[in-house]
Amino acid sequence: MSIDVELDENGNPDPTNGTAMVSGVDELRQSLQMRLLSQVGWAVNDVEFGVEWLDFFGENDNADLAADKIAEALELDDRIAKVVSVTVTTDYKERRAYVKTVLQLADDDLIAENNDPNMTFDANIGI
Repeated sequence: MSIDVELDENGNPDPTNGTAMVSGVDELRQSLQMRLLSQVGWAVNDVEFGVEWLDFFGENDNADLAADKIAEALELDDRIAKVVSVTVTTDYKERRAYVKTVLQLADDDLIAENNDPNMTFDANIGI
């Protein structure tokens, strides 16, 4: 099971100077959040890490294309068997996109911890 330093909402180590740790389902959610907030190609050692963020939100609201790109990116995590659904809802007044996903887990330990082979993962991002 993966263990990592707990990050705050900005992706920085927590206020305890990086001594708080996350594992299991919480670590997976944190990892997926980092993937969701990253542009594909930025990571030198993993050029597929991140989402292929195009100009999804603007004159043409391409929430369906954004959902497809998000599903594609999240399925690259070995702990995810498949992305069951992705819904992207935009709020242009608040300049946010709300992402709701249902993921089918591939890892037996995570399934046991989650008490369900399907896990929800929700996030919101600035647009």
